[in-house]
Amino acid sequence: MIMKLKFKPKIHLPHLKWPERFKRKTKENVEYEYDYEEYDDDPRHVILEQRKKEKRRLYQRIGIVVVISLLMIGYFLSDLSKIQGITIEGNKLVETSIIEAALSVDKSSIFLTTSSATLKRDVESIDLIESAKVKKGLLGTIKITVTEKDIVAFTEFKDATYIIDSGGGVTQLTEAMYVDNMNQLPYMAQFKSMKLIKQFAKQYVQVPELIRNSISDIVYAPEKADETRVRLILTNSKELIVRIENMAENLSEDHFNFEGYMDKYSEYRYFIFEGHFIRVSN
Repeated sequence: MIMKLKFKPKIHLPHLKWPERFKRKTKENVEYEYDYEEYDDDPRHVILEQRKKEKRRLYQRIGIVVVISLLMIGYFLSDLSKIQGITIEGNKLVETSIIEAALSVDKSSIFLTTSSATLKRDVESIDLIESAKVKKGLLGTIKITVTEKDIVAFTEFKDATYIIDSGGGVTQLTEAMYVDNMNQLPYMAQFKSMKLIKQFAKQYVQVPELIRNSISDIVYAPEKADETRVRLILTNSKELIVRIENMAENLSEDHFNFEGYMDKYSEYRYFIFEGHFIRVSN
């Protein structure tokens, strides 16, 4: 019979300290962690609870969507969704009523769906309008600021006054239209037809601004062999005599050095354009 003896040698080493990782674990220094929820609950209950939570979230989302939809429907059906006001500024030549009539929207239109770019195109389609800026306010208001074209000349035809704008357009002047310094603009005299006036306007706006600023009067002066002849009377009493259909080309900077001719031929009064040639005389 063999007997096993339990023998524990006692060794005393006071100068040695064992690291914590080498200490013998006892019941006192070992902590046990249990996840009672994970191991004690029925897994089926956990799955059912998760499904309930998902359904609650789904119902909440549906409820939010329904509420938002009802609010949007109510908003679009109410007057609050409509354009509350349209103001137009900067117009002196074009009547406000004409600009309003050109707009593709009115006060019954939905404000949120109104396009600023579309309104800008609507306003700029008017002949006397050079450009427009559209600004939408926070409370359903729209502000349109217009810049009108410059007026470069005017004439009278059949008891009505017509203005020529910088785009080559011809517009009848009304009492509601206001033109600054009308008397300082070149006056077109003796034009016999509206067709001739419009033909002249298209050519005249292409003439260099330096020359146009030196013109005081424009006289239609046809001859038998030259039905479209006009006299451009300058502020220094000199005259440029050209044909309407060739005016833009003949008076271009490439063909006619205005300042050079005025200086070199200062003693001459008439500068007559005949084809590509310029004849000077008194």
